[in-house]
Amino acid sequence: MGRRRAESGRWTITFSLLLATATADKATTFLALFAAQMAAWAGIPAIGAAAAGAAGALASQGTLHLWAVLVVGTAGAEVGSLGGWWVGRRIARAGLDGEEGSAGKRRQALAAGEKIELKWGRLIVFFVPSWVSGALGMSFRQFATWNLLAALLWNVGAALAAYGVASAASGHSFPRVVVPLVVAAAAAWATARMFRAFRRRHPHSHKGAGVSGGQPRA
Repeated sequence: MGRRRAESGRWTITFSLLLATATADKATTFLALFAAQMAAWAGIPAIGAAAAGAAGALASQGTLHLWAVLVVGTAGAEVGSLGGWWVGRRIARAGLDGEEGSAGKRRQALAAGEKIELKWGRLIVFFVPSWVSGALGMSFRQFATWNLLAALLWNVGAALAAYGVASAASGHSFPRVVVPLVVAAAAAWATARMFRAFRRRHPHSHKGAGVSGGQPRA
């Protein structure tokens, strides 16, 4: 219950901030969206989902262009993820010998990430923080490519779902309500289908699918 209230409050604050900047300066609004997505995908607790939803709702009211919301949100997510990957690649494994604090948490996250990697290979970018992919040794090119797909699908789903719901609440025409919701559902369906297809084709991805040329594992 408390978590739901926190998420609701976070979304409300984000929407208010984006609305305030949108009415004054769209460039500032997009900068806020970019920064929120970048921080969230870098692995820092942030308001990426709320920002995408709020921006999608603003786009439904004509305050922002929907295509710009998708481009900026995806770009911010990709940049943040690449930063997280770099951190994981360079320093995530440093000081893992400690028993408490951040070392213990990072060790647990890496262990969980390795289990997911064994099952999903390169698709771990959909499941784990970006720094975990870097720490597990996924190559830059592979990570950047698959993470871009993940960021795009995620932003399309979040922004268009909010766009459709906000359009319905505002009494907009049927197509403006249904089409975004259908596209958002299609993005979710495509992601789920990709998971199933990859699992069928790579039932033994523990042999290293998708993770190459990187840091040796601990």
